[in-house]
Amino acid sequence: EHDDEKRAELMLRQAARLDCRQFVTAKDVVAGNQKLNMAFVANLFNMHPALRKPDNGIDLTMLEGELCSKKKKMKKKKENKKKQKEKQKKKKKKKKKKKKKQKKKKKKKKKQKKKTEKQKMREKMKKKKKKKQKMKKNKNEKMKKKKTKKEGGKKQKKEEKKTQKIEKKKHKKKKKEKKKHKKKKKEKKKTPKTERESREERTFRNWMNSLGVSPYVNRLYSDLMDGLIILQLYERIQVHVDWRRVNRPPYPILGSNMKKLENCNYAVDLGKREAKFSLVGIGGENINEGSSLHTLALIWQLMRRYTVKVLSDIGDGEKVKDQIIIDWVNSTLKKGEKDSFIHSFKDKSISTSLPVIDLIDTIAPGAIKSEMVKRGDVSAEDKLNNAKYAISVSRKIGARVYALPDDLVEVNPKMVMTVFACLMGRTLNKVEG
Repeated sequence: EHDDEKRAELMLRQAARLDCRQFVTAKDVVAGNQKLNMAFVANLFNMHPALRKPDNGIDLTMLEGELCSKKKKMKKKKENKKKQKEKQKKKKKKKKKKKKKQKKKKKKKKKQKKKTEKQKMREKMKKKKKKKQKMKKNKNEKMKKKKTKKEGGKKQKKEEKKTQKIEKKKHKKKKKEKKKHKKKKKEKKKTPKTERESREERTFRNWMNSLGVSPYVNRLYSDLMDGLIILQLYERIQVHVDWRRVNRPPYPILGSNMKKLENCNYAVDLGKREAKFSLVGIGGENINEGSSLHTLALIWQLMRRYTVKVLSDIGDGEKVKDQIIIDWVNSTLKKGEKDSFIHSFKDKSISTSLPVIDLIDTIAPGAIKSEMVKRGDVSAEDKLNNAKYAISVSRKIGARVYALPDDLVEVNPKMVMTVFACLMGRTLNKVEG
């Protein structure tokens, strides 16, 4: 056979007849894998060594047995010697340890004696020093009494001058502190109150973030000072923005505020010309400075335009009335075989958030986990937890809900309408990003 692999396969078949086909394949034999081939040959040798017994009649097993017994005796002797040496070493170590302990005890006793002697000497020296110090004090007091009689008048005058200087310094410090306090109050009046965020401000912030603006809005006024987020909101309400006119970060070190102010001016100009908002007395400077009054006026009009757009998208270009949304909600709840039902956006059952949760469950089956929802006799805390869960799940399924949990609990009809409208838009797939 000229083919190496086939020839190797024939060889392995012969090995199989001897029950020795192990470790290798035909490819391994041809590749010349040293370890596998060695294992194969060793297995062949073990299974079929083909060795003969000698003709002398000598039993090799007996010889092996004698050799083994001799070796065992030699090993035992060596082991015994080792054990004896180890015992001797242990004895020596014990003796050394005892000697060390005895030496340590002797040293401790000597040190204690020395300490006691030194302490006695120190006490004596201390007593002598105290006596000397008392003698010196008595002498110094006598000398001071004599001097004070002579220089008593001079010291009083010096002390009076010192007290006057200290009082003047204190008076100056108080004046400086008052001025700083007044400056801080003025700065607080100018800067927006971002730390204590009102519910209205939180609603606007949630609305912006639900539309996917970047960067994420954490502080309503300071994050809008460069005008970029406002321009993104214009695009969401289908107002064309010429991004060639917009200055984007990173801004230069010199003139960075001017670049931001240009963006704010462009945003206000778009609102007046294209969106036709009512922006009387509002300029780009007001937004750039973070003025809460002017910023909220612009954002409120943007959000109102967006809600109108959502409703018009649902109604194929015509503004949808409240009753149409209510009828859609009730019909979908019936299809889902739910017990909840609403008469209007002021319905008291909305305070439990159960109509919203049931609606989400029919729109997106499996999105709601029943163990997370409180039903039956619901407390105020349970109502709030239901509202939080309803809004978070509606956002997860893709509805751009920007209302707050408090709006559902308090049944704010305008914000409740936006929740149902966003869910309706999500099901009809007509609301664009």
